[in-house]
Amino acid sequence: MSTKAGQLHTLRLCFDDIEAPYFDRRLFTEEDADKVIDFLDRIDGRVDHVVVHCTLGLSRAPAVARFISEKYGLSNGFRDHRTFNRHVFKTLFVRWRHRVAPGKGVCIHMGWARPDDRIFRMGPIVAGRRIFELPS
Repeated sequence: MSTKAGQLHTLRLCFDDIEAPYFDRRLFTEEDADKVIDFLDRIDGRVDHVVVHCTLGLSRAPAVARFISEKYGLSNGFRDHRTFNRHVFKTLFVRWRHRVAPGKGVCIHMGWARPDDRIFRMGPIVAGRRIFELPS
């Protein structure tokens, strides 16, 4: 963690914009999710604004922003954001739900999906496991 003038707290994570393991690319992990959740817990009530960014701001940052919106019940538009990295969001959401309600299942509403979207084909996710698979 490092800070610049005007910043109180900074968390920097490096991972690739992928939704499944791919050769030597770095997938967002449960440990990364724990770091984000711990960071948010540490700054909760101490800051008014959180800035989330990635290289292009199209997939990874919207996934984290969508998670923050869900966690804090914010109506800032990120709940309806369509181009978020579903793996990042799912990992964050499942890790957080297991902390607040250990031992209970987790059902995630992913929102909009195309018929060819991998998450759509997987069906609803409960506690990180597929409960059914739609025909290909």
